[in-house]
Amino acid sequence: TTLFRSAGYWWNHAFEAIEKRAQEGDLDAMFEMGNYSPPPGNLDGTLRAYPQELAHSYLIKAAENGHVEAAAMLGHVGDLTARTEEEQREAWKWMNIAAGQGDAYSMVDLGRHYAVKHQGGTWFAFVPYSPSKAWELWDKAEALIGAEVGELLGDFYQTGTIPPRPKSVPAPPRPRPVPTELK
Repeated sequence: TTLFRSAGYWWNHAFEAIEKRAQEGDLDAMFEMGNYSPPPGNLDGTLRAYPQELAHSYLIKAAENGHVEAAAMLGHVGDLTARTEEEQREAWKWMNIAAGQGDAYSMVDLGRHYAVKHQGGTWFAFVPYSPSKAWELWDKAEALIGAEVGELLGDFYQTGTIPPRPKSVPAPPRPRPVPTELK
């Protein structure tokens, strides 16, 4: 019991410190508050908790003020959990914001939506089928994170879902290797 009280003290202390920084406008602290939840095993009930709506509001505030990870998280979580078109459009908005700020993973996911003809299921029906946009996004992401894009699209390659590269989207130039004698 003493161990739980000690852990509870430090958990609450950290929570209060992060919350104070978030209230002062620290975007990273807002992002952390959006991810902060009591650890499993809150046996003695001393750990501070707060409503999910508050966590979500901190994420939104951080994203609205330019925190790329917050925007990406809102987009990706929304992409996975959206049940209504309104929720899907909200997720789409945040993924676009994150991609526009250079988040390669958001670029990959946006491309996935453009690459699939909507046939129901989880894909967003309002996103037009556009292999050109998909490949442009994947090329931008590849410039940032390299071959990891291919790994992220592995399921698309395995299922044959990936559309062929349109002729209107030329392959990006690959860097030429530097001759050994110039290194």
